Amino acid sequence: MTKSPGLRKRMALKTTSTRMSDLPVEKLLERTQIYLDRFDFSSALRYVSAAISKEPDNIHALELQAAALLELGEVDQAFQVLKKCVDISPTTGHDKFLTLGQLHAGHEALGFFRRGVEVLQSDLQIAPAEYHPGLIRQLSSAFCTMAEIYLTDCCDDDDAEQQCVTLVEQAIQADPTNPEAFLMQCSLRISQEDPSGAGAALDQCLSLWYVPTINQEANNASDEGADDPDGGALEVDSAHHADLPAFELRMQAVKLLLELGRHEVGLDIAEQLISEDDEVIGVWYLAGWAAYLLGDLPHALEFLTQALTLYKTLGSDEEELLEHATELVAELQSKGVTVADAGAEDGDSDNEMEE
Repeated sequence: MTKSPGLRKRMALKTTSTRMSDLPVEKLLERTQIYLDRFDFSSALRYVSAAISKEPDNIHALELQAAALLELGEVDQAFQVLKKCVDISPTTGHDKFLTLGQLHAGHEALGFFRRGVEVLQSDLQIAPAEYHPGLIRQLSSAFCTMAEIYLTDCCDDDDAEQQCVTLVEQAIQADPTNPEAFLMQCSLRISQEDPSGAGAALDQCLSLWYVPTINQEANNASDEGADDPDGGALEVDSAHHADLPAFELRMQAVKLLLELGRHEVGLDIAEQLISEDDEVIGVWYLAGWAAYLLGDLPHALEFLTQALTLYKTLGSDEEELLEHATELVAELQSKGVTVADAGAEDGDSDNEMEE
């Protein structure tokens, strides 16, 4: 007798369920992590839920469950799971406190971050040396986030400025190689109306990771044809790329560069970001705004038009950004600027380089 497709499907699901229930917790969590790394959050949630059904108070399992829920947009459920983690283990495990801080605002967020920092500092005392760099970076970034809260949500507190100053100093002291700490210092200096200090902080940030595109191209050209032992071309930029700050932090660097009038560097980094991910509306907008400020109107129109095109395709809640981009495009078009002019300028530039 031939089984119907529906019966085969039910039997397959039952087999999968049976196999999952037969796995020990350790194996279930291993597979959970594999699915998280693959961005398959639904599968990760199934496996970690199976683990929790066996060990309801397993902190590691609960934290993985919260991570999967957050990725799936189930913020309220993740919050409840993290609160359970705190109840089970109120003095160990810094990650849950830092995540709870990110899920809150204002003084509530600061309270969770302070607890997370205390636990993190304790963890540093007992952790093996190989874990120290990662923990130190987390500590520095936690100080940065707290400083940002004092610059925004809690800016009306009487001691907000001094708290922010202290936290930025702690962030830099904890990890002097953390670009985020110097970006935060730059924002602080701008709020203090100290453009010189802001520029110095931004320079320090850029010195940790930024390589101008023209230098990258020169390096690639000098290494062109260099072979690795297997006969392939060497990847000269792979190590540098691995050390880059997060995409969002580099976007923040562009914003600060433009605010401080350093438009050329801002445009260069924005174009590097576009080459890395060309579906981020904000980056196209920043590139367009930078080009506009530099007087490169054809390229400004090209970048801004692409930002609006992506908005129609992907959507966005950045209403002010999109309104500004729309105004700029209308202005440029009223002046007779066309995207074709950008291509012509690129061609002229290439011809000049060849000569």
